[in-house]
Amino acid sequence: MTTPLPVLDTRTISMRWGDMDAVGHLNNTYYFRYLEQVRIEWLQGMGFGIEPDGIGPVLASTSCTYRKQLTYPATLDITIELEKLGAAA
Repeated sequence: MTTPLPVLDTRTISMRWGDMDAVGHLNNTYYFRYLEQVRIEWLQGMGFGIEPDGIGPVLASTSCTYRKQLTYPATLDITIELEKLGAAA
């Protein structure tokens, strides 16, 4: 049995027509763009950003498991969960 990860935030994004690829589903790179958008909005909402000296939050690793294709129109609920918190990767 695994312990559920704490949910930090959930945001909704609407897929845009231009985010589709040639075969009519969401281009794989846009999943990461959507995740980035939600992550940055969440951090900015807490008062974090990139400081003038270049110090800011760092992602040590990212991955995506595609469960099904998305076609336009679609609405995505993106949830931010805490997996690990540490000073170094």
